[in-house]
Amino acid sequence: MTKEQILEGNKLIAYFLEWKNIGMKDLELWQRFRTDIGVTNDELRFHLEWNWLMPVIEKIYDTGISGGLVAELKGHLWAVNIEQVHKCTVEFIEWYNQNKKSS
Repeated sequence: MTKEQILEGNKLIAYFLEWKNIGMKDLELWQRFRTDIGVTNDELRFHLEWNWLMPVIEKIYDTGISGGLVAELKGHLWAVNIEQVHKCTVEFIEWYNQNKKSS
């Protein structure tokens, strides 16, 4: 994935987790809790750190959806491949958002 794809994927994940974008026009800041200072787009670490990515996986599992991309995601988790888990997570969220809107 390119740096831009990673950035867009990380922003998509932040929205999926219902983080608030409290930034201004030229600087986006993501805030998980009201008491957080916030992190910039470049500080989003979903593509690099399991501690950031696993709450996303948990929320995906909580949707109750199985098969398809979720089965693929499980395979990448078993292989302990964070790059593929991140990529598959972004693909799932894109699919989820598209299908949630059309329901």
